[in-house]
Amino acid sequence: MSRASRVVVLRACLAESAPDGRREFFGSFLKFGTTVAFILAAIVCTTTITLVGDEGKLEGWWRLPFLLTIPLGLTALWIRTRLVEAPVFAEASAQKETRSPRCGRCWPRTGGSCWCWPGLWCC
Repeated sequence: MSRASRVVVLRACLAESAPDGRREFFGSFLKFGTTVAFILAAIVCTTTITLVGDEGKLEGWWRLPFLLTIPLGLTALWIRTRLVEAPVFAEASAQKETRSPRCGRCWPRTGGSCWCWPGLWCC
């Protein structure tokens, strides 16, 4: 679920930020990067299991692949804190074309108000 929501957000960010006529090229990096990440994760896990064996797994070496992701996560956090808004969104925000996440079209038991999460229908 978490990965799926990130893919939707990244796809929208790529579409908004890519130059006209190059959206398909920039969008292909999302699928390519996901595939490469799965392959690298499989290689790291297989290598770890092969090197440490059954005894190593019981001793706690199964945590190693998870610990290896800490620098990757910190790098992603560093990149995200330095991102600027996409030009399309900045232009729409300046013209007040964006809407609030509070939609007011939800279940009657909530009194007609709720929070609509991006990518989900609330009613």
